[in-house]
Amino acid sequence: AKHALFLFDACFSGSLFALSRAIPESINYKTAKPVRQFITSGSAEETVPDQSIFRSQFVAALEGEGDSNGDGYLSGTELGQFLQDSVVNYSKGAQHPQYGKIRNPNLDKGDFVFMLGDPDRNRWAERQQQMRLEFAAAQTQ
Repeated sequence: AKHALFLFDACFSGSLFALSRAIPESINYKTAKPVRQFITSGSAEETVPDQSIFRSQFVAALEGEGDSNGDGYLSGTELGQFLQDSVVNYSKGAQHPQYGKIRNPNLDKGDFVFMLGDPDRNRWAERQQQMRLEFAAAQTQ
C-alpha cells in the first residue's frame, strides 16, 4: 500500500511524535516511490532449518549491523545484501537468502526503509568482531 494508518491506544503513545528527526533527501527519495520487495531465507532449491542463522542475522541487521552506509537507516536493499552475505558466510554456504523487487514497472522504484535511530557504533563493531571470532573458532574445529 502506498499509504498506511496506525492507531495507538496505549499509555505514552504520544511519545511516538517525539521521535521525528530530519530525514535525509536520499531516504525521502527512496520512500516516495512505490515498491514491493521480497527477502527469502533460502533459495528455491533449499530447505531451511527452523533454527537457522537467518533469524539472528535479521535481528543483527535491524540493530544496525546491516546499515552499510552508516546513515542510521536500513533500506530493504541493504537488508537483503547484508542477509545474503552474512547468512551464506555463517551457514558455511548451506543457506542462500535471496532478495529483490517485484518485476513490475509501477512497483519497483522505491525502497523499504527502517529508521534505526542513533546507532552506537562501538556496540556494532564489538558485535561484528565477536561474530568474526566465533566464526574463526568454528572453522578450526
